Amino acid sequence: MVSIMSDIEPNSLVLIDEPETSSHPNWQINYMGWLKRIFERYYNCHFVVSTHSHFLLTDLDPLTSDIIALEKNAEGIIEDVSEGVNTFNWSVDDILYRVFHVRNTRNYVFEGKVIDLYKLVSERGDKMKVKNITEELSRYQLNEDDPINKLLNTARHYVESN
Repeated sequence: MVSIMSDIEPNSLVLIDEPETSSHPNWQINYMGWLKRIFERYYNCHFVVSTHSHFLLTDLDPLTSDIIALEKNAEGIIEDVSEGVNTFNWSVDDILYRVFHVRNTRNYVFEGKVIDLYKLVSERGDKMKVKNITEELSRYQLNEDDPINKLLNTARHYVESN
């Protein structure tokens, strides 16, 4: 930040690449707040921060921040998949799941989607909801022997059935 302070001018565009590298999680959580406070008098400047840290996204004010999440689609085209996401006050699990499309074994958002899908399929529920949740869960990397794969296959068959 000292380096930025020495060069910043009004109307600057500041590009910061992965500031979380080698930083403690507590520093990562506070980084964006520090950036805003230190440079608050440069209200006409823009900061673009590239990150893979879910911690950096935990305290972004939706009035002053935007998130752009880029992914390569099946055709190899990179597109924004963030759909105007606002992570302010989200849990780390929410950010991992909804922004980075990462699940972990204890992620309550992912588990909730699995439970919703199971209920919909077992109760012969709304096929459009089943299709949407199946597509959402299919984006996540699962081990080959993960039982969720069986649920996803069952859901796909249900959607395709008459």
